[in-house]
Amino acid sequence: MTRIRRVEIDHFRGISHLDWFPQPGINCLIGPGDSGKSTILDSIDLCLGARRQVQFSDSDFHGADFNTPIRISVTIGDLDDSMKNLDAYGPFLRGFIDLIPSVDDEPATWAETVLTVRLTVESDLEPSWTLFSERVEAQGLSRGLAWQDRVRIAPTRIGAMADYHLGWRRGSVLNRLSDETTNAAGALAGAARGARQAFGEVTQSGMSETLNAVTETARELGIPVGDGVKAMLDAQLASFNDGAVTLHDGESVPLRSLGVGSTRLLIAGLQRKTANGSSLVHAGYNFVDIRRLVEAVNAIP
Repeated sequence: MTRIRRVEIDHFRGISHLDWFPQPGINCLIGPGDSGKSTILDSIDLCLGARRQVQFSDSDFHGADFNTPIRISVTIGDLDDSMKNLDAYGPFLRGFIDLIPSVDDEPATWAETVLTVRLTVESDLEPSWTLFSERVEAQGLSRGLAWQDRVRIAPTRIGAMADYHLGWRRGSVLNRLSDETTNAAGALAGAARGARQAFGEVTQSGMSETLNAVTETARELGIPVGDGVKAMLDAQLASFNDGAVTLHDGESVPLRSLGVGSTRLLIAGLQRKTANGSSLVHAGYNFVDIRRLVEAVNAIP
């Protein structure tokens, strides 16, 4: 499972500079309100998240000074073999020494092989994600992670929007649990058509007076309506799309109605299962004990 070895933040919101080496196990960020706890988590999410675009504004720059760029660098270890492939990322592979701790551009045999992902935002507010090493930067080379690797390492943020992961949405934890595939798109389209047809048949008699008046008026004005107007569900407004399939309990009650604590605990457990079979950043950014994680989060002011 991919793990965060180092987080570097420069000129982002309330943080002028931060250089942090998370420790194995539980890492708790404790401090008063507006001390930067959420900004650190936001930084990790923005840097490693599988997204092609993010909206930034002048207020995201430290002190609103947009002439100094935002730089967020996250070094990740415990890489799977595909991400340590010399043909793919050779010049960008670095070494992490946990005893010091430090990150070196030369991946020695006694050091863990790591990659550093850097998010940069200039005054034009356009984000750029690249791999970083001082050696390669001096050579003027640049490249980013392949999209499939971005998806593989994307962290799952356990927070107010945790119930997003209780449906089969793009990037949700349910899509990472297995390689199972279903013809969901075709089935949902068929279900939507069936619902529209069924609704039209049920309401035809109950709205007959109104429908007859509309049909008569349309014909008087020369508006073509065929054999007559019908009351049916709108094809655009009543369609099923990404996220329409969600988890329900044995009584068919959506799991999104669970309490906040239960939802976060369930998502953390599911994320833990995905980590057993894939190379993913742990749901809590190196948080291991799920129950202790929830207790720690609830204790933060």
